[in-house]
Amino acid sequence: MVRYYETIAPENAAVLFNKLGQQTAIHILLRMNPRKASAVLQLMDPEVAVAITEKVTRFEKEKKQAE
Repeated sequence: MVRYYETIAPENAAVLFNKLGQQTAIHILLRMNPRKASAVLQLMDPEVAVAITEKVTRFEKEKKQAE
């Protein structure tokens, strides 16, 4: 799935990510090339992008604390 989202236009990917569940979107975005993931996040619905960004940031912080 990651390859699919990396190969379609960011505009099209953003539309799909807006409809995905946030957990699914996060799992895919974390596995994508960071530049491609960033391009998609920029085009997503701002509220959805913020919610996903907050969850990813919280996940990264908890991951570092566990190490």
